[in-house]
Amino acid sequence: MTTTFTMTAGRAAPLGASFDGDGVNFAVFSENATRMQVCLFSEDGKKELAAIDLPERDGDVWHGYVSGLRPGQQYGLRAHGPYAPEQGHRFNPHKLLIDPYAKRLTGHPTWDDRLMGYVVGDEAEDLAMDTRDSAPVMPRCVVEDPSFSWGEDTPPQTPIQQSVIYEAHVKGFTAKRLDVDAPGTFLGMASDPMLEYLTDLGITAIELLPAQAFLNDRFLTEKGLTNYWGYQTLGFFAPEPRYLHRAQISEFQQMVARFHTAGIEVIMDVVYNHTCEGNELGPTLAFKGLDNASYYRLTEDPRYYINDTGTGNCECRTCIPCRFRRFATDRGPGGYHRSHVKGIGTCSNCRRTGQKREIFVVRIGQQRVGIDVAGAAEAALNIAVGRFSGTYQIVNLLRRIAP
Repeated sequence: MTTTFTMTAGRAAPLGASFDGDGVNFAVFSENATRMQVCLFSEDGKKELAAIDLPERDGDVWHGYVSGLRPGQQYGLRAHGPYAPEQGHRFNPHKLLIDPYAKRLTGHPTWDDRLMGYVVGDEAEDLAMDTRDSAPVMPRCVVEDPSFSWGEDTPPQTPIQQSVIYEAHVKGFTAKRLDVDAPGTFLGMASDPMLEYLTDLGITAIELLPAQAFLNDRFLTEKGLTNYWGYQTLGFFAPEPRYLHRAQISEFQQMVARFHTAGIEVIMDVVYNHTCEGNELGPTLAFKGLDNASYYRLTEDPRYYINDTGTGNCECRTCIPCRFRRFATDRGPGGYHRSHVKGIGTCSNCRRTGQKREIFVVRIGQQRVGIDVAGAAEAALNIAVGRFSGTYQIVNLLRRIAP
């Protein structure tokens, strides 16, 4: 039996897959694509049921609406356009791509040369396009309804000067606790024993080390290891699948609500200066295939990347505060700690057009969503630290005096 889907115009906002009670709207940014498809999969994710063109384009956003789709629908993207790395373009419709705004992923890519947009081992290196389908080794995006009954939940909003922040790894915090149900998960973090432990210490905020979906590096998997720390982000809107006990994004929301009830704010450690797609020889998983030249900063030879950022172009600087707002609205964290912020405030497009550059942290502060705790780390060599927020100045001082 063949399943048929009808795609209508839909709308350009919000980006990602949005369920409205009757169907799902898809909206994808790509300035340089010539065609954008949404691939719909069977319930178990194994069979591609349809590849449907997004029929409308408003500005640089491709969009369409499919009536009848429900939360739980698995999907991916395919972007058409020039495969011309020497011009900065790496479109390859043979590669199934993750929606940058996906709210949940079914798992992680399985390392295989099919993940590469180019022919591995070819003497032309990344200039020769690989035409094998990567869908068999890619996870699926999942349509989710992020609505959650927060009840009377209110973030504690402890003044930063009075905050006592506990930094914790989601898995490591409870992995060996025998008194915790679902250890190593979001639910385990906010279990009764851990809440009692944190409140006894006088903690006012917990800072989660990377908890967004991330990639296991290939060199690690080849050694039988995994990426423990998570600084290779794959999906900025999706929680790390390994930290979900029953594959429900509401588990993250439940964790936040329980922390708030205990008087503890939630801060997320996020890194936006790079993604897991790496350099020109890295895999094509999402941004690189959707619009390499828009999502990444490139050198004067656009085949190559500037090695200090993945977020220097204007569109990305716009979507980062959007990510903060949406995560804060849907999931409830009260703040973000951003490591390695060099390049986020140095937009390459702005330099080329002579526009005024502004420190990105100021823009985030203007969003008025949660606490913004910026960490300059080693990468902030060319940013005027004095222009960061007062919150950052406090954190930076603590880092300087800490052993």
